[in-house]
Amino acid sequence: MTNRCGLIVLLALLSAPGTVWGQQDIQATLQKLVGTWVQDFSKTRPAPSPVPRSRTHQWELAGKDKMRHVSETINANGEKVTTETQTDDYSGKEYPDGDPGQVSTFRVIDANTIQQIRSRNGQIVRFLERVISPDGKTLTIRQIAVDAQGKGSQAIQVYYKK
Repeated sequence: MTNRCGLIVLLALLSAPGTVWGQQDIQATLQKLVGTWVQDFSKTRPAPSPVPRSRTHQWELAGKDKMRHVSETINANGEKVTTETQTDDYSGKEYPDGDPGQVSTFRVIDANTIQQIRSRNGQIVRFLERVISPDGKTLTIRQIAVDAQGKGSQAIQVYYKK
């Protein structure tokens, strides 16, 4: 996907019709995300190569509008890697996120959907949408990313609650 196509898709997602839930309703949505989620690589597109033995994401509440997130992967060779440990601010306000010049903003779209926009030096580098199924058992993550050369990519990851 070219940068232009990625940005067009991103703009379409951001301007999609519908009522955005108020941030006051975020606690109920965050509570649905709490727990351990196991990735289903058979439904992940594109699938990583080589396919890891397992990958889990664990979210826990870490104060008002905040969640701690840990991602662990068991690589194909059996090596365990903690790939991400961070506390995110879901208040709807922009906050520093990782690398210098990088910021994130989370927003609640509805009772089961959270979007994240990550930017660096004023340029969007990633749009991520987490959708929790109505029964609370499946988490689908759609991501559009733009690399330093302006090339876009998209991925879909599917997880099941442990």
